Amino acid sequence: MADLIDPPATRISLIRHGHVENPGDIFYGRLSGFRLDPSGRQEATRVSEVFKGCLIDGIYSSPLLRARQTAKRILQYHPRIPLRISSLITEVFSRFQGQPSKMLAPYAWDVYAGKGPKYEQPEDVIRRTEKFIRRIRKQHLGRHVIAVTHGDVI
Repeated sequence: MADLIDPPATRISLIRHGHVENPGDIFYGRLSGFRLDPSGRQEATRVSEVFKGCLIDGIYSSPLLRARQTAKRILQYHPRIPLRISSLITEVFSRFQGQPSKMLAPYAWDVYAGKGPKYEQPEDVIRRTEKFIRRIRKQHLGRHVIAVTHGDVI
């Protein structure tokens, strides 16, 4: 009879980082040092206010600066929760990383156009995102978790 009962639902709020300062207009991908611009900081503040009164069990972030900065805005309302970093929810690894954004135009802005064992494809991002979700469901069963990540993961 016990196996007929569903386990309690775990809620995962996936948040994309705020707008990024990118004066060189490059596809930054996983490059370090790309931070939130003033608009991105405002976006992060607004999303943090959405979760202000929520009961949160964990806050996770991609290791990239822009995601961590967004997560830290959320943490200001949840100071007892440590920020946990997970590379499973990081940005896609693409051959266009570090290239001018205009290089993507001939590929219809498909960052996955660079095939090869070195670069990620959509199924790679799906696999690592599913692995992250399984871990969260196991560690935070029936609770609410926030994950600050990137567009392709979401």
